Amino acid sequence: MKDIGVIVFIKNFELGTVKTRLAKGLGDEEALSIYKQLVDITLTELAKTGLPTHVFFNQYVDQDIVSQYGRSNFVYHIQEGEDLGQKMDHAFQKVLPLHDGVLIMGTDCPYFKSDNILNACKLLSSNAAVVGPANDGGYYSLGLSQYIDVFSNIEWSSSSVYQDTISRLEALQLSYDTLPAYDDIDYEADWIKYINSRTDMNF
Repeated sequence: MKDIGVIVFIKNFELGTVKTRLAKGLGDEEALSIYKQLVDITLTELAKTGLPTHVFFNQYVDQDIVSQYGRSNFVYHIQEGEDLGQKMDHAFQKVLPLHDGVLIMGTDCPYFKSDNILNACKLLSSNAAVVGPANDGGYYSLGLSQYIDVFSNIEWSSSSVYQDTISRLEALQLSYDTLPAYDDIDYEADWIKYINSRTDMNF
């Protein structure tokens, strides 16, 4: 497998600013608690992979997370840009020159485990791109082995993000592979479904 790096986007732990759709049903404090759990799941799985991981916070580097996860394969940054597309574009342009390919992910998909992440990197080693579709029409992960503008003129948080991204890759005649479709955790029902899945699998 080629040298693949990972970018993960994290929002700082501030009440009322994370998982706002969850908060509508559960309240800000419970939403923040769930978000902290999702971040922990994501970073724990990434630590298992041993892959060079670039953690991008939206405001400031959280020293508690640095203390907990260390710097063995984690590097910490601040996101730059006005919207999600600009922030991802900037992160790719900063990290991609350091590796043969880069996989970006958020913290909304706890189903994306270490073995899935490593498989995505393997697929990226032989493709220009790899995309992990979310069941809501977005994507939970995107990998690029070369810089491609797949971030501008995308209606983020819409149900067409995944298809618009695929259409752009196809228009450029670039090779890509897709990952299994998973749920993001956006609403209370999503979280309950995930907790039940963990119980069923005896996690």
